[in-house]
Amino acid sequence: MSTRPNLAAQTGPSSTIWGHMPYEVAPDLYYGHMEHFANFDQTTGLCGPGGGLVIDAGSSVALQTDQVGGVLRLTTQNVDADSVTWVTGDNTAGFGKFTAGKKIAFECRIKPTQIVTQDLCIGLASEALAASTSLIADADTQADVDFVGFVALAATPSVLNAVFNTASGGGITTVKTTAQTMVAGTWYRLGVYCDGTRVTWFVNGLPITSTAIVHPVPITRANFPDGEELAAYIQIQATTTTAVSVDVDWANWAMEL
Repeated sequence: MSTRPNLAAQTGPSSTIWGHMPYEVAPDLYYGHMEHFANFDQTTGLCGPGGGLVIDAGSSVALQTDQVGGVLRLTTQNVDADSVTWVTGDNTAGFGKFTAGKKIAFECRIKPTQIVTQDLCIGLASEALAASTSLIADADTQADVDFVGFVALAATPSVLNAVFNTASGGGITTVKTTAQTMVAGTWYRLGVYCDGTRVTWFVNGLPITSTAIVHPVPITRANFPDGEELAAYIQIQATTTTAVSVDVDWANWAMEL
């Protein structure tokens, strides 16, 4: 008798997302890349051919030698509101858009080292933001930028909320408050998938439930950044003068051509 796999316990990309995005077997139909940081260059901040780049030279960015396969630790400086960011496209270009009839997806596996004095923002947002405009404002609130993903802020730093926003669109729209309560030192897979019409938020391979608005969310919904060029981001920011860090095991992104 077959048994259902334990999706939450898996360590690799979630089949519930990537089973719909066969970019490795259909490169003529999809563009995609998985960054596992095995080729990360600590001097330049560059990763593999996906073009990942770390912003903020004053922060610490280092591979964790006790982890197999490449785990990158992003650590802020001991400065309030200091942030460090991993972003695709060398922080100059996005990789895709939410477009009617086209699939697009992003997922990463992260582990917060603490959940007390940090802001964390993970998902798809306007390209070329990290160098000049953070995903998180200095006041520990989410910045008003194009964004689809997860955010944990200083008021409740252990709680990831599922949100989206269009820049100057009237404020952040919350899909679900407390999409995941994090535990320090625990790995989480966070992802979004669009089937060409609607977007689903995933935690550990499972779609979020009991949402504040209709979910999956239509890309035509008010304040959703459809048609905007987007890159993938993982950003952590200190909320005090104590450095904070997050580990990143891998990041996976793809779009239908």
